[in-house]
Amino acid sequence: MVNFIFIFSKFHPMVYMFNHLKNTFYRFYGLIFLLLFVVIITPCVAIDQNQDNYIQALGSLTFHTKIQSRLDETNLEESVIFDEQEALKLWELAFQTQASLNNQVSNAFITQLYQAYSFYEEGKSNLQLYQLKEAALNFKQSFNLLCFLWETAIDQEEKLDLNNVTALIRAKQTVINQDFEKNKAIPQKVRRAIAPYLIADNHPMKNALDTIFLKKRVTVDKKTFHANGFKTLRKGPRSYVYVARHPSINGYLVKAYMDNELDQKQNHPSWYWLTKRCEGAEKIARIIANRKIKHFTVASKWIYPLPENPAPPKNASHTRHYALLLVNDMNLVPHEVNLQVWQSGITKEHLHELYVIITHAKGSSYRPDNIAYTHKGQFAFIDTEYPSKGPDYDRIRKYLSPEMRAYWDRLVKNGGR
Repeated sequence: MVNFIFIFSKFHPMVYMFNHLKNTFYRFYGLIFLLLFVVIITPCVAIDQNQDNYIQALGSLTFHTKIQSRLDETNLEESVIFDEQEALKLWELAFQTQASLNNQVSNAFITQLYQAYSFYEEGKSNLQLYQLKEAALNFKQSFNLLCFLWETAIDQEEKLDLNNVTALIRAKQTVINQDFEKNKAIPQKVRRAIAPYLIADNHPMKNALDTIFLKKRVTVDKKTFHANGFKTLRKGPRSYVYVARHPSINGYLVKAYMDNELDQKQNHPSWYWLTKRCEGAEKIARIIANRKIKHFTVASKWIYPLPENPAPPKNASHTRHYALLLVNDMNLVPHEVNLQVWQSGITKEHLHELYVIITHAKGSSYRPDNIAYTHKGQFAFIDTEYPSKGPDYDRIRKYLSPEMRAYWDRLVKNGGR
């Protein structure tokens, strides 16, 4: 506890006063006063702002320690590099805001933040001694603790979000979809996973999809898919999913897997990735709505269960994919135009909003092909299934102008401020 008080006091603006108190007795009680001062005074700031600052400080620190743990692998020209003072200010912000959250943060989390800082300091010492392997391990240990704290804080924020009540209710209730209820081909594990995101019988596109899929197994392969009216816009080289239009579902796209596709992305079945896409989209949509974000949007997504019959061919060359995804067509501009807008059309306001979304949504692979410009003048998050690997602030940098890249780096190094 004494070690924690010492570390915590090191980061407070009033520390300079206490450094001039030479008497150990007065210094100890001065530090006790400091802790009481922080706990009593900071609740005057809105709790949601404290939570924001805490999450964003953790996000930037998590990113920083990840880069530090990979110095031998990192191209420094493509990454955000923190100086010692910038990192110190983030640690200060993390400790201060954690203390201000009072009962929202358990003693275990307080200890973990202290441990993360201790590993970080040890890594710095080993780096100065050119003990690079040991330093990388220390920074990795710090990263793991910070990443856990960051993700836990985001999860707690979502639970406390009153605007999230609708989503929580939706997750616990069953959408009325009679075909899904009758479908015996879908295992219980899959049913539980996709149920929160099912397309309802009263969805305006449900009848059109039924007309397409109830009579034929449309998704046997690419040939049957196209023969039944779908036009493929692209196929994900690593996701194996077909993104396609159909004249009967104007204003929407489908993301579908062919039954002759046996490969799995990261050893997870197709239905897993469909649920992750829905989960990620809902999370981003809540952030956009709650924070009144103007420049970014996200497509709504629904899971359409493929019928039990007609069934896919029963042989070693085919499998049964249980569902496909229906999404809003975001009317994206061509790829080259998208890159041009990222290069020359981005403002500071765009970057502030983007930092908030990336930091509070978790996820990864935030780059222009996944955050594409639309004809409505907004950037749309279109692939939302990627798991979190710590905040992904690096991928977007090289697409920005030098001026906006420098501003982005400043945001990242200052916890979004």
